[in-house]
Amino acid sequence: MHPDGSFVKYKTRDVRAVGIGQDLYYKKDKMPDGAPGALLKVGVRGKVTCYEMHSSLDVTYYLQKEGDKKARTITTAPKRNTFKDQKKLAKYFADDQEIYQKVKSKEYDCSMTPRIVREYNERHPTSGNGIN
Repeated sequence: MHPDGSFVKYKTRDVRAVGIGQDLYYKKDKMPDGAPGALLKVGVRGKVTCYEMHSSLDVTYYLQKEGDKKARTITTAPKRNTFKDQKKLAKYFADDQEIYQKVKSKEYDCSMTPRIVREYNERHPTSGNGIN
């Protein structure tokens, strides 16, 4: 809504982010898994930003380290925490040996991705706002 009380319409291509309540959704034009662009919920911001896409069956997490041009995809679901996703998650955090070992030993799994990102960000300060 415009300050004078009128409504303003924006074209989809002009929107970069949308706030709904306390949640921020950021527009990604291209998804790393080849899907068309989407609005992704910003779950955790920092050195690594964790974007979330929820569906009725699962949650897909997109992780993007500061300075990286592309996000990485980690998929999780109540019945689908695959070895492949676990391996991708461990590799992504290979620069933090404590997290890497916890993922490799399955103390941490893909469903804990936002928690893992928060832990990583606490130990690795960011220089920006965490939105790439």
